[in-house]
Amino acid sequence: MDCYIKYKHKKMNRRVPTGISVAIILFLTAAVVLVWRNIYASVIDAGASANNIQTSGAVIAKSKPAKCKPKAFAGNEKIRGWYVDGDSQKLFQVSKEDLGLLPVPTDGSERVSKLKLIDIDPVLDKKLSASSEKNPQSITIEGYALPCDGNALASLNYKDGIFSSQLGIAN
Repeated sequence: MDCYIKYKHKKMNRRVPTGISVAIILFLTAAVVLVWRNIYASVIDAGASANNIQTSGAVIAKSKPAKCKPKAFAGNEKIRGWYVDGDSQKLFQVSKEDLGLLPVPTDGSERVSKLKLIDIDPVLDKKLSASSEKNPQSITIEGYALPCDGNALASLNYKDGIFSSQLGIAN
C-alpha cells in the first residue's frame, strides 16, 4: 500500500512582504538622511576656520569666533630661567624642564615660555640680568596670567587684581 500525502499549496500572503519592504525602505531612507547630515556637518566644521563659505556662487559670511578669555592663576611655584631681550622689555625665559610647572598646558611657544615679570624688585632684577641659559636662576612666582595677546605675565608678590590692568579686566 502506497502512502501518499497531498499537500495543498497556499498562495503567499502578499501583505506581509509588502509591509516588511516598506519598513526596510523607510529604515534605509532614514539611515541615508542621517549619514548625509553628518557628512554635511563635518564639511561645515572643517570650513569653520575660514571666514566665508562659498556655496554655488553665493558667499555666506560666517560668524566671528568667540572672544578670547584671559586666564589668571594664584599659587607658589619655583621655576628656573634667565632673562632674554624682548621687543621693548626684558622677559624671563622659563627653562624647558620647568615649563610643565606652569598652570596651563604649554606647547613650548614663546608666548607662554617667556614671562613678563610685573612686580620685580631691583635686587632680583640685577641678579637675573647676570643669568644665562647655562646659568639659570630660580625664582618663586605667586601669580601667573595668560592674556589673549602678548607674553604670559608672572607676579612674585601676588595680590588680588594685580593683573587687572594688563588683562584689561575691571577690578
